[in-house]
Amino acid sequence: MDEPRVVLITGASSGLGLSTAQLLAERGFVVFGTSRNPSCNEMPLRWDLLQLDVSSDQSVRQCIDTIITRAGRIDILINNAGYALDGALEEATIDQVKAQFEVNFLGVVRVVNATLPVMRRQRSGQIINISSEAALARIPFEGYYTATKCALEGYSETLRNELRLFGISVSIIQPSFYQSNFWTNIQLGEHIIHDYEPRRTRILNSFFAKSKEAHTPQPVAECVYRVVTSKKPHLYYPVGITPWWQWLARRTAPQFLFDWGTRANFQLEPNRGTDKSLSRRVTINERILKQQRELQISARVKRSAMSREKLEVFLEIYRQNWEDVRHLEGERLMFTTIYAVIVAGVLGFIAQAKELNHVPLLAFLAILSILGLTMSLRLGSAITSVERKIKETRKEMPEELQSLVVFGGEYGWTTKIKLRFLFPALYVSTFVLFVWMLVTS
Repeated sequence: MDEPRVVLITGASSGLGLSTAQLLAERGFVVFGTSRNPSCNEMPLRWDLLQLDVSSDQSVRQCIDTIITRAGRIDILINNAGYALDGALEEATIDQVKAQFEVNFLGVVRVVNATLPVMRRQRSGQIINISSEAALARIPFEGYYTATKCALEGYSETLRNELRLFGISVSIIQPSFYQSNFWTNIQLGEHIIHDYEPRRTRILNSFFAKSKEAHTPQPVAECVYRVVTSKKPHLYYPVGITPWWQWLARRTAPQFLFDWGTRANFQLEPNRGTDKSLSRRVTINERILKQQRELQISARVKRSAMSREKLEVFLEIYRQNWEDVRHLEGERLMFTTIYAVIVAGVLGFIAQAKELNHVPLLAFLAILSILGLTMSLRLGSAITSVERKIKETRKEMPEELQSLVVFGGEYGWTTKIKLRFLFPALYVSTFVLFVWMLVTS
């Protein structure tokens, strides 16, 4: 009977590291997790939690020596420890930038270098580095964190080729947003610059909102399990639909279109919505609210039973819901644009290479159409849900205060057709076309 493999996971006290350690321990692996402060952990664990500071050479050596003393080997190394330095690139000090690379990139290098002699003697091993969708999207206002993940992926790809002859594989996990305290532990640049304030606040709010709505880290942990049990692990493992779309868009879409999608996804251009009608209504709403708030709010609050503070809460909920609608519409248009670019490229290739077998390409386009339709319907459902919240919020306000809010969700029938039916109809019609081409080819 084979002995259970020994796993070392850095940053295992919470979030993705904790979920992965628990899953692997439950499935028969000998797991050693690490944390900078393991004494602060109060959860009962089925595996050992060791002290490790990845920015210290001595701490790394002591940790590896402890594992070798207890288990005699290290079969799998999962580098997960890290944190995010957010804010505009200009706002961070050089010391903050150094500290970010010290943990997120050089920390990985330290642990790998300390582990490799063991794996080379064994002539086997597996290294899994946890990257991020930031390495694909190049997320604004998270530039140094993005830079560490880009460096990590380049390092991992080179390392994979260097270690292949020793029987050591290297893989990269690219997770999307997931529920974790990662986003509550971010650091901001010390030199706050007022010119960046509106966009910085908006994108940080977007990060928090995405993390709250995200799934648990369990799918990422399951992906790690698939990697460690694979006979021939791949290099890249995107987790979630967003990294897949970003990977596809980066390789097929023009740069200007990819940049626009990034700005729209993270709400960096709030006054330039993806749908002109929608953008115009939202802009009017915000302008009217600003103009009328101080002129009319005091008098109307006096005539109602609602306090000024409560009304402010209603207006903030209303504004945030509209931001959500605009964000979702931006995502839907971005997906559709990328889809159209891919379809045009593939059809152009088919037209040029008439002698080749087109069946696999047409089947790919048909499957892509179904995926696009599913995504469009999902986003459409989310938009409808948010618009319902907008209506409910407005109805809860006293009647004498409702005129403070110009309700932009009541579209005309042409706009409703465009937003509700045009995108799904596009995917359905192209799917039918590709199936017809398959049948007749």
